[in-house]
Amino acid sequence: MGTGIFFNVPAHGHINPTLPIVNELVKRGETIIYFSTEEFRDKIEQAGAKFKPYSFTVPKGTMAGGNFVKLIRMLLLATEEVMLKTIEYIRQLDPDYIIHDSMCPWGKYISKYFGIKAINTTSTFVFTEETTNKADRFKKKLMKMVLAEGISGVYEIVSIRRRLKIKYGVHANMLDLVRNIEDLNVVFTSLEFQPDGAKLGDKFKFIGPSIYDRKDAVEFSFERIKGKKLVYISLGTIVNERLGFYKECIKAFSKSDYNILIAVGNKLNKNNLGQTPANIIIENYVPQIEVLKCANLFISHGGMNSVSEALFFGVPLLIIPQQSEQVMVGKRVEELGAGICITEKRITSGDLFKTSIYIMGNSLFYESARKIGASFKASGGYKAGVDAILNYILEK
Repeated sequence: MGTGIFFNVPAHGHINPTLPIVNELVKRGETIIYFSTEEFRDKIEQAGAKFKPYSFTVPKGTMAGGNFVKLIRMLLLATEEVMLKTIEYIRQLDPDYIIHDSMCPWGKYISKYFGIKAINTTSTFVFTEETTNKADRFKKKLMKMVLAEGISGVYEIVSIRRRLKIKYGVHANMLDLVRNIEDLNVVFTSLEFQPDGAKLGDKFKFIGPSIYDRKDAVEFSFERIKGKKLVYISLGTIVNERLGFYKECIKAFSKSDYNILIAVGNKLNKNNLGQTPANIIIENYVPQIEVLKCANLFISHGGMNSVSEALFFGVPLLIIPQQSEQVMVGKRVEELGAGICITEKRITSGDLFKTSIYIMGNSLFYESARKIGASFKASGGYKAGVDAILNYILEK
């Protein structure tokens, strides 16, 4: 029985997969102190961890991944602040281990500073040179991102890296800031779904997605979606206020013989979508896991958690990416035959309807989705992740 510190970035897609890990560690007698922002306090405490707030806030839109350089700058600023304000707390607590998200360089640096064992958790694909190049021509866009951030932003990145090196001995390489590889890396996907997974080696433990009964799941009447094939539509929790896209979805399926369930999040007033036909249901939130158990198609933004949940239940996808990372996920789904990824900025109702009909009418998409889902289930899930963490901690 030991004490672990968990550092994560304040984003649903990064925190949600870790909660079953935390809950299982606590059940096995571990004490977990989990750093995040107040927005996530309740769900972290419900998982059994002790919540500890960060002092920094994330500027709106930074985690959406639109500008890699801006993201790097935010991560470095957060690293400097967290290390400054947390080093003494960690020294006094003297934890047995640190677990950190792949985008939490401060977790890696603090563990190195104190010589504490550390475990990295990765909620999306493991980034390599090859996978990064697949992220919507990433390298070609990098210079544009640098120009958009400006000389002052780039200078600040250089300055923070220099200060971290002088004060803590930290060597903050750019790509490493968003992957932070350790001797044990728990990855929330399967070896088969990870691009070039076989090349990564024994440091990576692929456990599949964390599928579990959410304690914060919203209530929903499933009677409304019975009797017809179900198309579920959601753009996730970050870039989801696309009124025009939802209107195209309504137009596409308003005369169809399908039930359409659209989750729009809390940034958009669903009344702005006007009156909808009886077969189209619009909610702010739905219990996604339960919905996917009975869905025939998921029209998604391509977030790793959402895609993994769909494939876990054998549901094919039509992916409309909102950022570069999601393009990479969507292209992998397409490559393995479990869906189609559309990257055009302008998506018409005709595109949506024709592509949806094509997917739902082709059994190969369902077979491929079920195959990937089977690889997820065979990976062992969060219990396999906890086994790996505890075995690693106990190693001499």
